[in-house]
Amino acid sequence: RGAAVVIVSDGLERGDPQAMIDAVGRLAARAWRIDWLSPLAATAGYAPQTAGLSAIRPMVASISDGSGTAALCRHLLSLGKDRAA
Repeated sequence: RGAAVVIVSDGLERGDPQAMIDAVGRLAARAWRIDWLSPLAATAGYAPQTAGLSAIRPMVASISDGSGTAALCRHLLSLGKDRAA
């Protein structure tokens, strides 16, 4: 349970989201934390609205800005600070 999993995706699934929900559940059982970075989360007031993201919300530590390299780097660097706390 020492791994931090970072998923970069818009989260706009197509079809049945159950495979994604099951996969995130398996990851959550093995990882220290899961972070979902989405370019859509850069928008003020963003809230996940797809069935898949809504279902996995309790399993992820954050759904955050993944809109570009700077946002990705900020998030990755923050993981070390979170782990040290």
